[in-house]
Amino acid sequence: MNATGLGKSNLDVCFTLVSSSSLGICLGNGLGIGTLTAANGSAVNLSFAGSLCINDETTTPPVTLFLSSNLTYLVEGGTGKFATETGTGNIAVSSIFVNPTGNPIPGTGEIAITGTLSKN
Repeated sequence: MNATGLGKSNLDVCFTLVSSSSLGICLGNGLGIGTLTAANGSAVNLSFAGSLCINDETTTPPVTLFLSSNLTYLVEGGTGKFATETGTGNIAVSSIFVNPTGNPIPGTGEIAITGTLSKN
């Protein structure tokens, strides 16, 4: 998805993880919802599903986790310029958490969102 000329945007999400011991280094699969809001206030509503995996970890202080998520998303409407949008795609997330405690757990990372967005 190219968002040329929209300036900075915010992504607010909630991801619920269903843990499973059969996934190896992956902690589990999950479902989530989110809103991607452009600088002009227009927003895209997303639902997504996928896995959360541990790529690496340091267990001596400071405890550090290196995580990745591979998610598939579905656009479920929006507001403003995106009010009638539909689409699908993938979200790839890589995150680093140092001394992960509290709720929410603060961390840093990168998010890459690719896919299609169409007006209806």
